[in-house]
Amino acid sequence: MRCPVCGRPARVLHVDEQDPEGVRVTWLCPNPACSQYKQPCAQQVQNKRIDPADKPV
Repeated sequence: MRCPVCGRPARVLHVDEQDPEGVRVTWLCPNPACSQYKQPCAQQVQNKRIDPADKPV
């Protein structure tokens, strides 16, 4: 993931595995010259995978 403002590679700030949509990853901009420096610059949601062993029978 890259910062949408400066284009530099972002770093993971927070991972929320309890989000109902899936795993939500919040990204942080590490570039001191960017207006988004040390602020959340992007979010990404990955769908949860359902493990067959976790399904009720």
